[in-house]
Amino acid sequence: MKNRSIWIVIIAITVSATTWLLKSSPSEETFSLQDYKDQIQQSSMTNGAIPNAETAKKVAEVILNEIYGADQISERKPLVAKFDDQSKVWLVQGTLPENILGGVPNILLQQADGKVLAVWHEK
Repeated sequence: MKNRSIWIVIIAITVSATTWLLKSSPSEETFSLQDYKDQIQQSSMTNGAIPNAETAKKVAEVILNEIYGADQISERKPLVAKFDDQSKVWLVQGTLPENILGGVPNILLQQADGKVLAVWHEK
């Protein structure tokens, strides 16, 4: 009986602590885009959100790390960025070391707003 009481107390403390931690941990805050209407109208990015190859590679790396993991992507570097002037889209591809078989990650990013159009990994 005494053992059972101890377990009940331990469980109650664990549940209370977990609940407190979940409430006190930072959560995603929300906002209204309408509050930033003036800033949006004043912003002018003449070369788009992704104006050059370096930016394209940095953006791609962040996204690819989230999808495939940083270890996997670091083995597929350097990343190479190519631009399609007609469609205004960046293609960023990973590379493989010489004499290594395998596939590389690919991502298509829209220049104007950075929208991800496609992500895939060749086998």
